Order: sequence, then C-alpha cells, then structure tokens
Amino acid sequence: MLVSEIIGRSSGGLAGELGLMVSGTKVGVEIEIQTNSSSHPVDRSEYWRPVSEGSVQGFEIVLREPQGGTDLVSALEEAESLVDRMGGNEKFPEMTSVHVHVDVRDMTEIQLFNFLTLAIMFEPVLYNYVEPHRNKNHFCLPMSDADDVLGRLYRLVSRYRQHGNINRDQLRSLFSPDEVKYAGINLSSIPHYGSLEFRMHHGTASSTALIRWINVLLKMHQYAMEPNRSPNNILDTKIEVGIETIFQQVLGQYSGVLSYEGVDDDILDGIRNAQDFVALFAQPAGRNVLQDIPNQTLGG
Repeated sequence: MLVSEIIGRSSGGLAGELGLMVSGTKVGVEIEIQTNSSSHPVDRSEYWRPVSEGSVQGFEIVLREPQGGTDLVSALEEAESLVDRMGGNEKFPEMTSVHVHVDVRDMTEIQLFNFLTLAIMFEPVLYNYVEPHRNKNHFCLPMSDADDVLGRLYRLVSRYRQHGNINRDQLRSLFSPDEVKYAGINLSSIPHYGSLEFRMHHGTASSTALIRWINVLLKMHQYAMEPNRSPNNILDTKIEVGIETIFQQVLGQYSGVLSYEGVDDDILDGIRNAQDFVALFAQPAGRNVLQDIPNQTLGG
C-alpha cells in the first residue's frame, strides 16, 4: 500500500523537467530568517509565503506547495533573491535553520522503511556536513540522542511485521508532533503531510547550497525506491561491498561532496543506530518482534 493511501492524502506527482535536480520527487522547504524589517517582498512571491516563527526574531518563508525539478530550482533562486532584498545584516544567526520535507506519498510501506534506514544510517554524515551548532541542537536532535523516537519507530515496525500493514491512526498516535517533532529526522510529518522532514540544515538562502542539500536527500530517496530493496539488504550490501562502496552507490556524485576524514567511522555509527530497527525485519512475520529489543532502547 502507498503512503498516500494510508494517510488519505493524494500523491503530489513528479516534476516533469528535472533541471539541476536528481529526481522529480517534490519537496517542501522552510527557511527561517532573522530580520527587523517590517516589510518584505515575500507576499508578492509566486512560490513563497511568509509565516511567523517564534524561535527567531523574524519569520520563515515556506513554499506555498511542494515543488520539484526546474520549478524547485526557480523557487530556490527566487528565495535567494527575496532574502537579498530584505533589510538587516545577520539574517542567518545560529538559531535559524532550513527544514526540507521530502515527499513520501508515492512510497510503499517497505520503501518508506528503506528511506528511514538510509536516513538513520547516514545521519552522522548529514550532521557533519552542516554547521557544527546544529548537532545536539534541541530543535533537531540526532537519532542517537532520541531514544524515544527510535522506540516509537520500533513499535511501528513491530505492528507492521505482526499485521502486514500500518494505518494512519497508528502513525498519528506514535508520531505526534508534540512528541517527536524536534528530532533532526521528523517522523510526525509522515501522517500529517506525507513527507519525511529533515531539520538539521543551518540557516541559509543560498540556492546553490540548498539544491546540493536537497539532492543529497533525493539520492537517498531514489535508492530507497529501487526494486527489491529492503532494510535488511541495505545493510547486507554494506557487508558485501564495504562502507565506502555503499556510500558511493547511495549518494552517487554527492558522496564526494559529503566525504571527509573519518566518514567511514561515522557511517558505521549510523549503521549501529539502525541495526536494531533493521533487525526487526529479519524476524518471522506475525510475531511481536519488540521482545527482541532491549527495554532501554524502546524509549517512552
């Protein structure tokens, strides 16, 4: 079953022309901006709308609707231009950030679990790429510091393995915004918007930087959608070909952008964070697989 059917939100479709984007999957983008200016040009934007934001002295600009391909590139270029024309100097201090919602409505349940496996696996690399203050930030906690979020994810997989499906009520109950919103990988956006939200990028309106970041996320999404993928064989591939090769297989040309000394060790840490989650898929269907997970891992 597709996520769109589970949550009752129709698919957003794919972009026609890709332009600089690696796939036609659509995304939502929120850019937090600090400014003292009482007037701004966003109200007249084709792509963006202003939204008040309590965590910064200013507001955020949010895509009016998810965009992909050449339309997304145009939207990001327009955002950069809009911010350049705003008053004030330091528009992106440490408290600002960029949030990207990757559309998952066209994914099946197992493809969604694949995407989550990859997101957890490469999360340390994603945090290394953004500015250091984003790591351990209370508004975008890494999974390694969010045991409660992982515990809720384990419960979802257990229900999926027992019953062969998941439903919207389960998603909303497990991933309430009040409970899980401030993880770097926000699961509460799945039942509410049909997206997986990545909250860890630092504040910027650079279209070049944001196109690169979104393409990194879309490469993981692409890999998760490939035929015959499963959480188990994603980690099995790591064993068969090694960390460096799967890094390159998943992220393609962006593996070079993200690479740094010690990247293999960080991916290994991400794999350890994902192992208990992935192990649930190796258990026989129809049984309560949570009994195989240590109690301290299950969170609240």
